[in-house]
Amino acid sequence: MILVRRKISFVPRRPGWVVLRAAMGMVAMVLSFWAFGMLPLGDATLIQNAQPTIVALFSLWFLREPAGKLNILSICVGFLGLVLILQPSMSLGGLAGFAMLASAALSAGVGVTLRRLSVDDEPWVIVFAFMVLTAIAMFPAAVATGTLPALNDIPLLLLLGGSATLGQIAMTEAYAMERAPLVAAAGYSSVLFALCWGFLFWD
Repeated sequence: MILVRRKISFVPRRPGWVVLRAAMGMVAMVLSFWAFGMLPLGDATLIQNAQPTIVALFSLWFLREPAGKLNILSICVGFLGLVLILQPSMSLGGLAGFAMLASAALSAGVGVTLRRLSVDDEPWVIVFAFMVLTAIAMFPAAVATGTLPALNDIPLLLLLGGSATLGQIAMTEAYAMERAPLVAAAGYSSVLFALCWGFLFWD
C-alpha cells in the first residue's frame, strides 16, 4: 500500500544484493534458532551479541566506514554489560557455539548489506523484497513440517508479524541514516527492552 501510494517501484535497483541480504538473514535465523536450543541461554545470547563487533570489522573492510573510538568504546561497554547480566557458563557447545557465531557473522553481513542497499533503494522496497523472498524460500519447509495455528493463537501471531515487520523497517531506515557500527551497537538496547517486556508480561 505504501509503495503504491508513493509510486515507488516494487523491484529493487540491485536485486542481487537483495537476494544476498535475504539469504544471509534466513540462514542466520535458522542457525540461531537451532543454537538457542542447544546452548545455555546466556552463552547463546552472548555469542549472538558479538554482532556489533563483527559489523565494525565488516564496515571497515567492505564499506570503508571506520567505527570511531567512541563507537568502539560503546561496543566494548555494551558487551561487558552483557557478560555481567547473562553470566554465561562459557560451555560453548562445540558445533552449536560455532553455529551461533556464524549466525552473528551473517547478521553482521545483513547490516553491512542494508547500508549498501540504502544508497540506491528505499527502505520499504528492501523490506518488501526481503519478506517476499523469505516467504517463497520458507514455504516448502512450512508446508512439510508446519501445523495450522489454533484460532486463539492467530491474534498473537498477527501481533508478532506486525511488530517484526515494523522492526525490519526501523532497522533498515536506521542503516540508511547512520553508519553501520553505530546502528549495530544500538542493538545492545534489546537486552534492556527484553528485561522490561519480561517484567511486564511474565514476572
